[in-house]
Amino acid sequence: MDGEKLKQALVATTVAEDQKQAEQYLQSNCLPLAGFAPTLLRIIVDPSSDDTLAITAVTYFKNTVTKHWKRDEDLAESESQFVLSDEDKAFVRENIVDAICNTANVTVRNQLCYAVQTVARCDFPESWPSLPAKVATLLHTDNAAHMLGAFLVLYKLCKIYEYKRTTERKVLLDMMQPLMPLLFQRLIHLMPNDSNESILLQKIIVKILYCLTQFSLNLEFIPADQLDGWLNICREILLLPPPSSVDVSDPEEAERHEHWRLKKWAAKVLERTFERYGAPGQVESSYAEFAQHFLANHSIPCVEAFLQQLASRQTGTFVSNRVIHLALSFLTTGVSHSHVWKVIKPHFLSLSEHVIFPLLCHTEDDEAMWEDDVEEYIRFKYDIFEDLNNPCNSASSLLVASCKRKDMIQPVLSFIVQTLVGRANEPVAVDGAMRMAGELAAQLTTSKKYKKDCEKLLDAHVIPRLTHESRFVRARAACTLKQFTSCQFNTPRILKSVIDGVVARMLTQEEELPVKVEAALCVQYMLDEQDDKACEFIKPHVAQIIPNVLKLISTTHVEELCGVVDEMMDKFMEEVVPAASLIAAELSDLFLNVIASDQADEMTPTLMSVISTLANILDVVDDHKEIMVAVEGSVLRIVKAVFLTANIDYYDDVLMLVQSLVATHVSVPMWDVFHDIYTAFMTGNNSVIIFADVTSVLHLYITTDTEQFLARPERLNCVLEMCKVVIEDENQGDDNQLAAMKILEILVLQCGRGIQEAIPLILTLTLNRMTKPFEGLTELQPMCCCVMVACVYMVDGPSVAVLSQLASLSSPPIHGLDLIANQLIFLNNKFEGVHSRKMALLGWCLLLRQNAEQRPAAIGYDPKKVLEQCITLFEGLQKAMKLQAEVKAMDESDSEDESEGEDEDDEEEMGGGGGGKGKKNRHRKMDDDLGDSEDEIDEGTLEYLENLTKVQESSDDEEGEDGEDAFVEETDTEVYETSMDGEDSPDIFVLFKETMEGFEKNEPTLFAQMVNTLDADTAERLKSLITECGRHAALADSRKLENTGGYQFNMDAPVPSTFNFGG
Repeated sequence: MDGEKLKQALVATTVAEDQKQAEQYLQSNCLPLAGFAPTLLRIIVDPSSDDTLAITAVTYFKNTVTKHWKRDEDLAESESQFVLSDEDKAFVRENIVDAICNTANVTVRNQLCYAVQTVARCDFPESWPSLPAKVATLLHTDNAAHMLGAFLVLYKLCKIYEYKRTTERKVLLDMMQPLMPLLFQRLIHLMPNDSNESILLQKIIVKILYCLTQFSLNLEFIPADQLDGWLNICREILLLPPPSSVDVSDPEEAERHEHWRLKKWAAKVLERTFERYGAPGQVESSYAEFAQHFLANHSIPCVEAFLQQLASRQTGTFVSNRVIHLALSFLTTGVSHSHVWKVIKPHFLSLSEHVIFPLLCHTEDDEAMWEDDVEEYIRFKYDIFEDLNNPCNSASSLLVASCKRKDMIQPVLSFIVQTLVGRANEPVAVDGAMRMAGELAAQLTTSKKYKKDCEKLLDAHVIPRLTHESRFVRARAACTLKQFTSCQFNTPRILKSVIDGVVARMLTQEEELPVKVEAALCVQYMLDEQDDKACEFIKPHVAQIIPNVLKLISTTHVEELCGVVDEMMDKFMEEVVPAASLIAAELSDLFLNVIASDQADEMTPTLMSVISTLANILDVVDDHKEIMVAVEGSVLRIVKAVFLTANIDYYDDVLMLVQSLVATHVSVPMWDVFHDIYTAFMTGNNSVIIFADVTSVLHLYITTDTEQFLARPERLNCVLEMCKVVIEDENQGDDNQLAAMKILEILVLQCGRGIQEAIPLILTLTLNRMTKPFEGLTELQPMCCCVMVACVYMVDGPSVAVLSQLASLSSPPIHGLDLIANQLIFLNNKFEGVHSRKMALLGWCLLLRQNAEQRPAAIGYDPKKVLEQCITLFEGLQKAMKLQAEVKAMDESDSEDESEGEDEDDEEEMGGGGGGKGKKNRHRKMDDDLGDSEDEIDEGTLEYLENLTKVQESSDDEEGEDGEDAFVEETDTEVYETSMDGEDSPDIFVLFKETMEGFEKNEPTLFAQMVNTLDADTAERLKSLITECGRHAALADSRKLENTGGYQFNMDAPVPSTFNFGG
C-alpha cells in the first residue's frame, strides 16, 4: 500500500470539488488492497500528520474496522463481502492500543476507542489473548498517556460485557480481578491532584467500576471488604472541593467540567449500589447479606455526604444538576429504611422548602423554551426520557416517599397552602406550590384524614387559577386538577367547576398550547376516574371537544392526546359515531403529513397512537355500515401510503388496520390492498413482511368473503405462491412454515372443490416438506398431516389420486392413503390442542370408511392399534376441550369480578357498604403511615425479584435436559377458525360413532379383531368413549329437532299413568 498516495486521497476527501472522486478511489482502489487498515493506522500515529489528516484517516479506519472486520451474519451465503485479511487484523490488534496511548487529539482517540471496542467484541479472548497482558503492562507505568490509553481500553472492554449474563462475563472478570487492586491504588494516588488530566483519569476508573457493578454484583470478583474501599473512596470524591479551574459564573460550563463529571460517576456508583444491592427487603435474596452490610456501614455516611451537596445548593453554592439528581435519588431509597430515615428526618422540611420546592418551580429555561418554540416545550415536557436524569423528577420522588412517613405530610401541606396564600402575587411560587400539591395527590385523595377536604383545596386554590394571567400558572392548574381527578367530589358544584374550567381552557381559541394540552388530558382523566358523574358535565361539550383535541394532536404531536379521543369514544359512543368519519379523516391527514415530514422518525410513537386510535374507531363503527365506508376511506389512505412508499416500520401497524377492515366485509378497495400485501411480500424477498405476520389477514380474506376470493383466480394464485415461497425456503423458520401450512389447510376447508385445481400443488408442497427434517416447532409436522386429511375430506377423489401418484414415487411404492395412515400412527402423541386432534380423528374416520381396495394396510394389519390410537386422541381431545372451557369461564369470571370491583369502588366513594374485602387499592392508604422505626418493604417488587430468580434458576436447570412433553390444550394456530371449528362444525364424536357403526356392519371380521381382544383398561376407556359419543349424538338429534320446530304436542291427550324409562 502506497502511503503517500493514500494520504493525498484522504486529504482530497476534505476538498469539496475532489471529495466524490477521492472517496470512489479509496473505496475501489485502496480498501480491497492488503495493508489498507495498517497504513491508515500508521498515518494516524505519524507525528507529521496534521489534525485534519489524522481525523480523516481515523474516520476511514474506524469505518473499515466496523464494516469489514468480520462477515455480516445476515448476508446470504451467495452474497460476497470484503473482509480484512488475517495479516491486517493481526497488525491492528498488535498496534491499536499503542496508537490510543500515543494520540493527543481527543477526536482521534475517541474514534480509535470505538474501533478497539469493535475488534474486542469480535476477537477477545480467542483471537486476542495478549490484550490483558498489554493493558497490565501499561497500567504499571507512570506515563499518564499510557495510563489513559489503558483505562480507555479497559472501559470499552467492560462496556462489551456490561449487560451479559454471569457466565458470559467470566472471561472479563477473570481478566479484571487482578487489575482492580491496581486501579484502586491508582485512584488513591491520583485524588490529591486536581488537574484536569488527573481528574479525567479518576473519572474513567470510576466509570469502569460502575460498568462492572451496575447490572450485577459478583462478590467473589470484588469481595465485600474490597468493595467497601471502593464505596468509601467514591464518597470521598463526592466531598472533594472543586478546583479553581471550575468557572461557577457559567453554570452550563461548570456542569461540563471534569470535576463534576467525576462526582457524577462517583454518585452513580453509590446510588446504584444502594438501590440495586444495598436496600434490605427490596433486593434479590442473593444480595440480602450485602444489603444488611451496606445499610449498617455505608448508608449513613453516604446520606451525610449527599446532604452536604444539597446543603451547598441550598446556600447558593454551585452543585451540578446530575449530582443533585443522584443525591435526591439516594435519599429516596433511604427514606424507606428507618435506620436512614432517622438521619434524613431532621433535614426534610428544610429540604422540601429550599431544595425540592425550587426544583419544582417554573424556571427561566422553561420560559425561554416556551417562548422560543412552544411545540418543542410540549414535547420536552412529555418526553419520558427527559425525566430519567432530571432533578425535578427525583425531587418529586423524595417528596412523595418522605410524606409516607408519619406526621410529614401535614407540615408540607401547610407550606403549600401558606405559599399559595402568602405568595399569591408570585407566579413562580404559585406554580411550584401547585406542583407539590399535585405530586401528593395520590396520598391526599386516599387518606381518611385529608380526602374529604381535597375538593375544598381545589376549589379555593387551584380552580380559580385556571384563568390566571400567567400562562404557565394556568397550565399548572390544569395539570394539578388532572392529578386530583381521583378526588372524592361530594359537591357537584366543584366537580362542575373543574370540568367547565378545563373545557373552557381547551376551547378558548387564544389559549396557549401547553394549557390546552393539560386541559384535554384532564378531561380524559376525569372521564376515567369520575365516570358517570363527569360524563354528565362533559356530554354537552363532546361535539366541540373532539375537533379541538384532533387539532391539538395535529399541532403538538403529543401521543398521549390520542388517549383523550379513545376515552371520548368509549364514554360517548352515540355522540362520537356520527363524527367518526371526521375524526378518522383528521387522524389520517395527521399521519400522512407527519410521515412525509423530516420529523417522521422522531414522531413514531405519535403515529403508532394514531393507528391505535383508528383501530378503536373501526371497532366503534363496526355496526354502522355507511359510517364504516367513510372511515374505511380515511384508513385506506394510510394503508396505501405505507405500502406505496414501502415504509416497512409501519407494516405491522397497517396490517392490524387491514384486519379490522376485512373482519366482516371485504370491499372492492380492500381487494386492491390484498394485492399490495402480496406485492410487498414478494418484492421484499419475503423478509420485509414476515409470513406469520400476514397470516391473520390472509385468513380473513379467505373466510370473510370466500365467494369474491374465488371469483378472481389470481387471488388464489397469490396465496399459493406466497405459501410456496415460504415452504420451499429452508431459512424461513418453522413458525413461518407452520403459518403457511395453516393457510393451506384453511384454503382447503373453506373453499373445498372451489380450489380443486390447486389440490396437486398443495399436496406436493405438503409432502415435500414432510421429507425434510422437523427440528423446531412440534406443531408443524402434525399440521402437514392435517392438510392431507383436509384435502381428502373436502376433495376426496382428486386428492386420493394425487396422493397415490406421489406415493408411487416413494421407495418402496405405497398406496396414497397409506401415507396418511402412517403419519397418523407416527404422530399420534404429537397432535395437540383441539383442532389438530379433531383433524387426526377425522382422518381415521375417512380411512375407516374406505372400501377394501382403498383402505390403508395398517387398518387390516392391526385394527386394534387403530382403535387404541383413536381412544387416545379422543381422551386428549376431551381434556383439551375441558381446559379451554375452564380458561374461558375463568376469563369471563375475571371480567365480572373487574366490573363488580369497579361497582364496589363507586359504592365506597359514595359512602356505600363495606364490601371491600379483598379489594385491590391503587394507592397506599395514608392511614398506614410509616413510623420512624418501621421499614417500608415493597412486597410486590420483592416477590417479582424472587420469582425472577426462580425462573432463571429453573431455566438453567432445564437447559439441555429433555423433560416430559407438557399437555397443550390450545395451539397457536387455533386462533384461525375453520369450518371444522365453531358451533356449526361437524361433531367428531357423532362422526366417529357413525363411522364405527358402518365399519361394524361392512367389515364384521375386522371389527371383531378390533374390539374383542382389548385388555380390561382399554375396554373401559372404549366404554367411556361410546357413552360420550352417544351423548353427543343425542344432543345433535335434539338440535335438529329444535331447528325443525320441535315436537307437536296434543294438548287434549290424556296424561299417562306410568312412564317407561328403559324403553
